[in-house]
Amino acid sequence: ADSLPIVICSNQTLYVVDSTQGAEAWQWRLGSAESVSLRQAEFYFTAGDSIMCDTLALIVNSAYGCTDTLLWPVLVIPAPTVVFAWNPSMPADMCPEVQLLNYSEPPTCQWMWLVTRTDGAMDTLTEHSPCYRWEGDLPHGDFDVMLTASMTVTVDSIQHLCSDTARHAI
Repeated sequence: ADSLPIVICSNQTLYVVDSTQGAEAWQWRLGSAESVSLRQAEFYFTAGDSIMCDTLALIVNSAYGCTDTLLWPVLVIPAPTVVFAWNPSMPADMCPEVQLLNYSEPPTCQWMWLVTRTDGAMDTLTEHSPCYRWEGDLPHGDFDVMLTASMTVTVDSIQHLCSDTARHAI
């Protein structure tokens, strides 16, 4: 039977553990580059700008000289990278709004801004680079601003979500 693919986001680590009874030696191989000779292994996937396909192989040896090999396809989905700024850099009572500037990649992601005001109330914004305006006097202290970008990819009718988050005090 075909193995379901392992789907992972870039900039994440895949942890694998074998539970084969009677095994005495293991070799995990990811493509032709990485190899680990332990019962458990980890593989880190770096960022890329397109979906990467590879194969994870597990070769197990018993004390009796028997060898078995298992293969799994691995799909690495490029995760978004969140970067943002704001203008003006120092909001003031005279200018009760700030432009949130989204420089994240790729631009096809879904965005969610979460602004936590000094009184603990929260505002959610979904525009790419929204203008945030507060009512009344600018409260003393910082606003906590968080931007999350997410991408959803469907593989074998299963949706996989990759996301990244950045947070700044404004």
